[in-house]
Amino acid sequence: MTKEEAKQKILEFSPLAQNNIKKDSFLIGTIANFYKTKGLNILIESFKKFIKTNPNSKLIIIGDGPERNSLAKQIQRNNLNQQVILTGTLPNAHQYLKALDIFVLSSIKEGFPYAILEAMAAQVPIITTSVGSIPEILKNEENALIIQPSNSSDLASSLDKLIKNPQLAQKLSEHAHQTVKRFNLADTIQKTSSLY
Repeated sequence: MTKEEAKQKILEFSPLAQNNIKKDSFLIGTIANFYKTKGLNILIESFKKFIKTNPNSKLIIIGDGPERNSLAKQIQRNNLNQQVILTGTLPNAHQYLKALDIFVLSSIKEGFPYAILEAMAAQVPIITTSVGSIPEILKNEENALIIQPSNSSDLASSLDKLIKNPQLAQKLSEHAHQTVKRFNLADTIQKTSSLY
C-alpha cells in the first residue's frame, strides 16, 4: 500500500479525519491502547507546543481505552479539535502507518511494543521514549530519535527536528526498515525452540 492509499483509508474510516486532513497535511501519529502508561497526554501536550510553528500538522491517535474521555477533554481544553484526531479502534491498524510522516511512541512504561516493529516495517521515521526493551532494538539518531519519557518539551523538539530535516527522517526510516528484518516471526520461533 502506498502512502496516499493509506491516507485515503484513514479518511474512509474517520469522519473527523475527512474534515481535517488536507492533501498537504503533515501527519504525526501513533497506535495505542488508551492507558496512562502510554503517555498519550504527554504526546498531546508536545503536539500543542509543536503546532505553534508547524500549523499544517495533524496528530492522529489510533486506538481506544479508559483514558479516551480524559484525552478528549485535554484536546478540547487546548482548542486542538481540528488538529488532533482520535480515530477510535481501526481494523488492521498497522496498514495506516504508511500514511504518517512521523510515528511517535510516547510510553512511560513499556515491554516490547509491537507497534514499533510495525512502524519500522512501514518505513516511517520514529520518535520513541527510552523504555522497556526499546533501547535494545533502536539506537538514537541511527534508526530512531530516542527521548526520555514524560518530557513534552523534548518530544516537541524532536518533532521539530524531523520536520526540518527530511534527510535525517529518511535515514532513520531506512535504517529502521533494515533493522526490523531481524525480527522475522519464523526466525523468532526457531530461535525460541532451539532453547528447549
